[in-house]
Amino acid sequence: MISNQFAQSWLTLQCQMIAGVQRAILILGPMVEGTVSPAASWPSAQQDNLLLAESGRLALKRKGPVVRPAGSSDNGPVIVACPLFQRDQLVGVVALEVETLNEGQQSTLLQLLKWGAAWLEFLPSGDTDQTIVARLATVIDVTAKSLEQPTLQAAVTAVTAELARTFASDRVSFGLLEGLHVQVHAMSHSAQIDRRSRLVRSIEAAMDEALDMGITLTHPPASATGTHSLPIHQALCAKHDHATACTLLLPSDGEAIGALTLERKQGPPFDRETVDLLEAIAALLGPIVQMKRLHDRPVLAKAGGALRDALGRLIGPSHLRTKLLIGGLLGVGVWLGVATGDYRVSATAVLEGTEQRALVAPIQGYVQQAHARAGELVKQGDLIAMLDDRELELQRRRWASERDDLSKRLDRAIGSFDRAEAAVIEAQLGKAAAQLALVEEQLARTRIVAPIDGVIVSGDLSRALGAPVERGQVLFELAPLDAYRMALQVPEGEIAHVRRGQSGHLALSAIPGQHLAFVVEDIIGIAQTEDGQNGFRVEARLQDTTAELRPGMRGVAKIEVEQRSLLWIWTHTLLDRVSLWLWSHLP
Repeated sequence: MISNQFAQSWLTLQCQMIAGVQRAILILGPMVEGTVSPAASWPSAQQDNLLLAESGRLALKRKGPVVRPAGSSDNGPVIVACPLFQRDQLVGVVALEVETLNEGQQSTLLQLLKWGAAWLEFLPSGDTDQTIVARLATVIDVTAKSLEQPTLQAAVTAVTAELARTFASDRVSFGLLEGLHVQVHAMSHSAQIDRRSRLVRSIEAAMDEALDMGITLTHPPASATGTHSLPIHQALCAKHDHATACTLLLPSDGEAIGALTLERKQGPPFDRETVDLLEAIAALLGPIVQMKRLHDRPVLAKAGGALRDALGRLIGPSHLRTKLLIGGLLGVGVWLGVATGDYRVSATAVLEGTEQRALVAPIQGYVQQAHARAGELVKQGDLIAMLDDRELELQRRRWASERDDLSKRLDRAIGSFDRAEAAVIEAQLGKAAAQLALVEEQLARTRIVAPIDGVIVSGDLSRALGAPVERGQVLFELAPLDAYRMALQVPEGEIAHVRRGQSGHLALSAIPGQHLAFVVEDIIGIAQTEDGQNGFRVEARLQDTTAELRPGMRGVAKIEVEQRSLLWIWTHTLLDRVSLWLWSHLP
């Protein structure tokens, strides 16, 4: 049974090793409902530890660690309770209140508590409190040496030196399991290791002997029951008359990852109590060594280890949901790589008339009337607009009056047989008639009429009545209703897949439910920028028409290219961008 004095010492050491502990209790023995009297508390026994005791009771019930907030806020202190086992028997629970921890810090804290609990398993039940505290201090000192160093090599070097000093050993060797054999990585009082030397090979053989037997080996035996034949250890100690050796395995996750060999040239052999203490130290050093060993691996080795762990979880018996998810994703990936579909190039499209008539101002004048505007349907001969004809009408009357006057003068000249006068007047009469015909033609053209049946695609003079117009100014544009072409803006990344003669379908914004067939007729090899994206103009001919079509309608066209795998169809754009990015950034 563990005494209260030892319990207080153990809890104090734990709280000093773990950063951020605000208070803690250690409860030994079974817990019952009602008031709980802790065997030890830190830093003072006068605090209210009810919440810690409740967390400890929950951890005992679950036989596993419990992490819960100490208050109502998730960002405040956290209570961590961990059950304690001694030789696989549940002996109590430790509960600590620590500062706010993230998930990684909580895992580290629970690991430290488990290591601390492991010390209890190796403490002889008959020892006095002073002996237990001394042994516990020795374990802490050696463990602290391994935790203080940043790398594995520095840690094992410090540990071998500390073990040699603490246990009065002439040499302490540390080895790691590499494949099927143990290799020495550090020796006390030695900066370099010559693996070809007979001494190093002998120590490695002694470690392999302990690894093969799976137990701690001592020569001479530490107890009367240890009667195993140890030829390698005997050979290791044969150089000196009173030499003794002890080899301990370093466990991690139930498997030996290395070994420690302690040698004394002169002095007492390793007794049972010393071996028990060394086994306690080895039990704590094993996980620390494995952690530092994994941390010191190269990046590629870490990546390979993570991949092996992932494959282990995938192939192992647990994580059913993860396996189903990964299996489903792999199935979908295989299906996408095998299944094929129609690869279609998408492009924005606009309807245009195959021909477009321009109605221009025949003369310089002013707008008098506007009978139609953009978007309206007109028939051939319909009046669209009229220009002001008052000035032309005055000119027509003047020239008509002058023509009539010259005609009368010509008659009088002919009646008086004045041939010369008649010739002059006849010439003037011809000029007046020509001017009159010109004015009448201009008067007729002040009426702007539709030359064909169609729709006015541009032009609106209804809000410009009386506005001046210049001769040749475009007033209206007219497009027929029965002949359309499509103008497609194909992205430059897809233009390589477009060919003349390819077919496709168009969905207009005005009639999205109806898909109109078309055929690609021409590819304009000049890039254009539209909506900030570079593309090429492609012209196509509509094969289907409806009464709802109007020039200027916009939509989305899909050009059918060929059959491709679904995986390529969905990923080729991203792969092209990644390839271009790599090309632009790599030397």
